[in-house]
Formats: sequence, structure tokens, C-alpha cells
Amino acid sequence: FCWEGRFAEMILGAFESFDGDDEACERVAVLGYFRGEYYVAICIVDAERNVSALLKSRQFESFESAESAFLASN
Repeated sequence: FCWEGRFAEMILGAFESFDGDDEACERVAVLGYFRGEYYVAICIVDAERNVSALLKSRQFESFESAESAFLASN
């Protein structure tokens, strides 16, 4: 839901797989809103923009707090 419910995203850079997978992936921070709370999450996405992993997710009561965390993600 983090990826599908996002309304902002920020590319954080390339993600190097530990298992030697050669597929190009990126770390992406997302900002969204779900079930009455804002969230900021860090996802790994492939070249087709499909999520392969959710590394971290935090919930916030206010947009301002979530936005600050989102902008600090880089």
C-alpha cells in the first residue's frame, strides 16, 4: 500500500543487491496518506517501477511532521 498510496516520491540513489543480482534497482522515499495517517516509507523499486522491498515505514499524525521526515530522507 505504501507505493500505491504515495503522492510524492524522491529517488535516494541506486541500490546494490547483496546477493549479486544484476538488476538495476533504486532506493525511493515515498510520502503518502492511508487510514487517517500520513506515512513516509523507503522502498526498493526495479527498472519497471515495481516494488521489490519495503525497508522502512513510519506513520505521522500531521502532514508537517511527515513532510519534514520525507525531506530529511535524502
